[in-house]
Amino acid sequence: MEFKSFSSIFSYIFIFFVTTVKFKWLHFKFIYYHSLIIIKSFFLIICYKSYKII
Repeated sequence: MEFKSFSSIFSYIFIFFVTTVKFKWLHFKFIYYHSLIIIKSFFLIICYKSYKII
């Protein structure tokens, strides 16, 4: 009985850990792609403005 409860607790912790890591990874990818889009758009705006000046 003790061992079974311990293993179930361990499995819960493992599942929690895996889901947390997956969620963090997805969150990181989301932030990464959005920052890339923002940087690209910013760069395009700067290029466009400098082109208009020229």
